[in-house]
Amino acid sequence: MGLLSKNSRAKGELTTTTVIAKGCHIAGELRLSGHIQIDGFIEGKMNTQQTIIVSNEGRVKGELWADKLIVSGLVEGNCYADTIQILANGKISGKIYSDNLSIELGGCFLGETQLSIKDLVIEHNTPNVETLKTA
Repeated sequence: MGLLSKNSRAKGELTTTTVIAKGCHIAGELRLSGHIQIDGFIEGKMNTQQTIIVSNEGRVKGELWADKLIVSGLVEGNCYADTIQILANGKISGKIYSDNLSIELGGCFLGETQLSIKDLVIEHNTPNVETLKTA
């Protein structure tokens, strides 16, 4: 599963993809500005402005924040993304915060969904207005 397409290269867009290789185990917090593909195991919090791909071999236990999340491996924890795709072999166990969720036949989701975090922030910051009655 690759992130580089002919269209993005033809437009001159530079795309950097970090790969966590099979057999690699990382514990802690990762912050990236580019794409990341997980073929190994990550335990902790991961935040990127672009796409997280959890491949068939990939495993994540923790919290994921991304613009787009594509899962064909296993994710245990909370996922915050504008778009989340669970592919045929993918499994997410936890809470999903997204307005765009798709699950392919064979994919599995165990948990609950909530409004995307952007909607929660807007809803939280909206003051309650009450009409005052004059005597």
